[in-house]
Amino acid sequence: MRMMKMGCIAVSFPAMAAWLLVAAPALADCPRSGGNAGPPTVVSFDTDSTVIKERFQRRLVELAEQHRGNPNMRICVIGQADKQGNADYNKKLALRRAKAVADFLEKQGLPRNQFDISSRGEAFGDTWFGNNPAEADRRVEVLVVRY
Repeated sequence: MRMMKMGCIAVSFPAMAAWLLVAAPALADCPRSGGNAGPPTVVSFDTDSTVIKERFQRRLVELAEQHRGNPNMRICVIGQADKQGNADYNKKLALRRAKAVADFLEKQGLPRNQFDISSRGEAFGDTWFGNNPAEADRRVEVLVVRY
């Protein structure tokens, strides 16, 4: 099996291809000139909600612990909503979700001036996350770009 080095981790080509499929939507929305990003951390939400579930809070705490104190990074927080309801409302909901995640990460010690917060609005059908397509559409992706 052919291997390729990503940072300090060696990964197989099939694993890298899978990672690119997962990260591609978030990478497209993340300004990262000259930086390297790992796989996104995904936080899913209930319908019409910005409340971060406990299981995702634990992941975000771990993410913050890993990157706290690193001045050479940007944190891209990209919100998304499902296609239920009005498109304009969904775009605003997706942005509120992204801000909720950014607020949580800031409370964990990550500086707000290192965040890029955006909204993709309604889902684009890239429902790779989990077994529930509707839940997959109601998500925030967090990408840490290291320089």
